[in-house]
Amino acid sequence: WDYSGDAREAEIVVRLDPYGDARNPTGVTWAYVDLWSAVTTWGGDEANIPQEGDSVTITQGQYIVMDVSPPSLFLLIVYGGVLEFSRDVGDLALNCSYIFVFGGKMIVGTEDDPFGPDEAVITLTGDRNSYELPVYGAKVLAVRDAILDLHGTSPGLPWTRLSESAPAGNDTLKLVQPVAWR
Repeated sequence: WDYSGDAREAEIVVRLDPYGDARNPTGVTWAYVDLWSAVTTWGGDEANIPQEGDSVTITQGQYIVMDVSPPSLFLLIVYGGVLEFSRDVGDLALNCSYIFVFGGKMIVGTEDDPFGPDEAVITLTGDRNSYELPVYGAKVLAVRDAILDLHGTSPGLPWTRLSESAPAGNDTLKLVQPVAWR
Protein backbone atom coordinates (compact mmCIF):
# COMPACT_ATOMS: atom_id res chain seq x y z
CA TRP A 1 0.00 0.00 0.00
CA ASP A 2 1.47 3.32 -1.04
CA TYR A 3 -0.65 6.09 0.57
CA SER A 4 -2.03 7.08 -2.86
CA GLY A 5 -5.58 5.85 -2.29
CA ASP A 6 -8.31 5.81 0.28
CA ALA A 7 -6.93 4.21 3.43
CA ARG A 8 -10.35 2.91 4.39
CA GLU A 9 -11.35 1.14 1.22
CA ALA A 10 -8.35 -0.88 0.10
CA GLU A 11 -9.32 -4.26 -1.34
CA ILE A 12 -7.57 -7.34 -0.02
CA VAL A 13 -5.64 -9.23 -2.69
CA VAL A 14 -4.03 -12.56 -1.84
CA ARG A 15 -1.46 -13.57 -4.43
CA LEU A 16 -0.36 -17.20 -4.62
CA ASP A 17 2.69 -17.34 -6.90
CA PRO A 18 2.90 -18.88 -9.41
CA TYR A 19 -0.85 -19.69 -9.43
CA GLY A 20 -2.45 -16.22 -9.37
CA ASP A 21 -4.77 -14.31 -7.08
CA ALA A 22 -7.14 -15.86 -4.55
CA ARG A 23 -10.81 -15.07 -4.99
CA ASN A 24 -12.37 -12.31 -2.87
CA PRO A 25 -16.08 -12.68 -3.70
CA THR A 26 -17.44 -10.59 -0.81
CA GLY A 27 -15.31 -7.52 -1.50
CA VAL A 28 -13.52 -7.68 1.85
CA THR A 29 -11.51 -4.53 2.47
CA TRP A 30 -8.90 -3.54 5.03
CA ALA A 31 -7.66 -0.31 6.53
CA TYR A 32 -4.37 0.77 8.05
CA VAL A 33 -5.64 2.78 11.01
CA ASP A 34 -3.82 5.02 13.46
CA LEU A 35 -5.24 5.87 16.88
CA TRP A 36 -5.11 9.52 17.97
CA SER A 37 -3.80 8.35 21.36
CA ALA A 38 -0.88 6.36 19.89
CA VAL A 39 2.52 8.03 19.87
CA THR A 40 3.26 6.19 16.59
CA THR A 41 0.51 8.25 14.91
CA TRP A 42 2.64 11.32 15.54
CA GLY A 43 5.97 9.92 14.32
CA GLY A 44 6.89 7.95 17.46
CA ASP A 45 8.00 11.03 19.40
CA GLU A 46 5.91 12.22 22.37
CA ALA A 47 6.97 15.79 21.60
CA ASN A 48 4.87 15.54 18.39
CA ILE A 49 1.58 14.61 20.13
CA PRO A 50 -0.80 17.54 19.54
CA GLN A 51 -0.94 19.99 22.43
CA GLU A 52 -3.40 22.77 23.23
CA GLY A 53 -3.38 25.44 20.51
CA ASP A 54 -1.61 23.25 17.92
CA SER A 55 -2.66 22.73 14.33
CA VAL A 56 -3.08 19.18 12.95
CA THR A 57 -3.19 17.98 9.33
CA ILE A 58 -4.45 14.53 8.31
CA THR A 59 -3.23 13.90 4.76
CA GLN A 60 -4.25 11.50 2.01
CA GLY A 61 -3.64 7.90 2.99
CA GLN A 62 -3.89 8.61 6.72
CA TYR A 63 -6.83 7.13 8.62
CA ILE A 64 -6.94 8.34 12.22
CA VAL A 65 -9.48 7.12 14.75
CA MET A 66 -10.03 9.69 17.51
CA ASP A 67 -10.08 7.47 20.60
CA VAL A 68 -9.41 10.30 23.10
CA SER A 69 -10.60 13.87 23.35
CA PRO A 70 -7.61 15.92 22.21
CA PRO A 71 -6.70 19.23 23.82
CA SER A 72 -8.30 22.31 22.26
CA LEU A 73 -6.71 22.79 18.83
CA PHE A 74 -6.32 25.93 16.76
CA LEU A 75 -6.71 24.31 13.33
CA LEU A 76 -7.64 20.82 12.13
CA ILE A 77 -7.26 20.04 8.43
CA VAL A 78 -8.44 16.71 7.02
CA TYR A 79 -6.75 16.96 3.62
CA GLY A 80 -7.55 13.79 1.70
CA GLY A 81 -7.33 11.59 4.79
CA VAL A 82 -9.92 10.26 7.20
CA LEU A 83 -10.76 11.25 10.79
CA GLU A 84 -13.28 9.01 12.52
CA PHE A 85 -14.61 9.29 16.06
CA SER A 86 -14.24 5.96 17.90
CA ARG A 87 -17.44 4.31 19.07
CA ASP A 88 -15.63 2.23 21.72
CA VAL A 89 -14.36 4.78 24.24
CA GLY A 90 -17.33 6.74 25.60
CA ASP A 91 -17.96 10.45 25.19
CA LEU A 92 -15.61 12.38 22.89
CA ALA A 93 -15.06 16.10 22.40
CA LEU A 94 -13.27 17.98 19.63
CA ASN A 95 -12.63 21.67 20.38
CA CYS A 96 -11.10 23.70 17.59
CA SER A 97 -11.16 27.22 16.14
CA TYR A 98 -11.16 26.06 12.52
CA ILE A 99 -11.91 22.66 11.01
CA PHE A 100 -11.39 22.12 7.27
CA VAL A 101 -12.27 18.88 5.47
CA PHE A 102 -10.87 19.00 1.92
CA GLY A 103 -11.09 15.91 -0.27
CA GLY A 104 -11.18 13.66 2.79
CA LYS A 105 -13.70 12.32 5.28
CA MET A 106 -14.71 13.23 8.80
CA ILE A 107 -16.91 10.53 10.28
CA VAL A 108 -18.97 10.69 13.47
CA GLY A 109 -21.17 7.67 12.94
CA THR A 110 -22.73 6.55 9.67
CA GLU A 111 -26.29 6.12 8.51
CA ASP A 112 -25.97 2.34 8.98
CA ASP A 113 -24.03 2.62 12.26
CA PRO A 114 -24.92 5.88 14.07
CA PHE A 115 -22.74 7.26 16.88
CA GLY A 116 -24.15 6.54 20.30
CA PRO A 117 -25.27 6.04 22.94
CA ASP A 118 -22.24 8.09 23.98
CA GLU A 119 -21.88 11.75 23.01
CA ALA A 120 -19.66 13.30 20.37
CA VAL A 121 -19.37 17.05 20.82
CA ILE A 122 -17.69 19.34 18.29
CA THR A 123 -17.18 22.86 19.61
CA LEU A 124 -15.88 25.69 17.46
CA THR A 125 -13.87 27.93 19.78
CA GLY A 126 -12.88 31.55 19.49
CA ASP A 127 -14.79 34.79 19.86
CA ARG A 128 -16.30 37.52 17.73
CA ASN A 129 -12.82 38.97 17.13
CA SER A 130 -11.45 35.71 15.69
CA TYR A 131 -9.71 36.04 12.34
CA GLU A 132 -12.13 35.53 9.44
CA LEU A 133 -10.83 33.41 6.61
CA PRO A 134 -11.96 34.57 3.15
CA VAL A 135 -15.03 32.68 1.90
CA TYR A 136 -15.33 30.67 5.14
CA GLY A 137 -15.42 33.14 8.03
CA ALA A 138 -14.43 32.59 11.67
CA LYS A 139 -15.10 29.61 13.94
CA VAL A 140 -15.81 27.39 10.97
CA LEU A 141 -16.36 23.76 10.03
CA ALA A 142 -15.74 23.88 6.27
CA VAL A 143 -16.25 20.96 3.88
CA ARG A 144 -15.05 21.15 0.27
CA ASP A 145 -15.04 18.22 -2.17
CA ALA A 146 -15.20 15.98 0.89
CA ILE A 147 -17.51 13.90 3.05
CA LEU A 148 -18.82 14.94 6.46
CA ASP A 149 -20.74 12.04 8.01
CA LEU A 150 -22.53 13.11 11.21
CA HIS A 151 -25.03 10.50 12.38
CA GLY A 152 -26.15 10.01 15.97
CA THR A 153 -28.70 7.78 17.59
CA SER A 154 -32.22 9.08 17.68
CA PRO A 155 -33.26 10.62 20.98
CA GLY A 156 -36.63 8.91 20.53
CA LEU A 157 -39.35 11.42 21.21
CA PRO A 158 -37.80 14.78 20.20
CA TRP A 159 -40.31 16.94 22.09
CA THR A 160 -43.38 16.81 24.31
CA ARG A 161 -45.58 19.12 26.32
CA LEU A 162 -45.62 19.88 30.02
CA SER A 163 -48.45 18.14 31.87
CA GLU A 164 -48.53 21.00 34.40
CA SER A 165 -46.90 24.38 34.82
CA ALA A 166 -43.45 24.46 36.39
CA PRO A 167 -42.98 27.12 39.07
CA ALA A 168 -39.87 29.30 38.98
CA GLY A 169 -36.85 27.59 40.56
CA ASN A 170 -38.32 24.10 40.18
CA ASP A 171 -35.80 21.42 39.14
CA THR A 172 -38.37 18.83 38.02
CA LEU A 173 -40.71 18.92 35.03
CA LYS A 174 -43.83 16.80 34.66
CA LEU A 175 -44.31 15.79 31.03
CA VAL A 176 -47.29 14.45 29.07
CA GLN A 177 -45.16 11.62 27.64
CA PRO A 178 -42.07 9.84 29.02
CA VAL A 179 -38.77 10.70 27.32
CA ALA A 180 -35.26 9.22 27.23
CA TRP A 181 -33.38 12.52 27.06
CA ARG A 182 -30.05 12.96 28.82
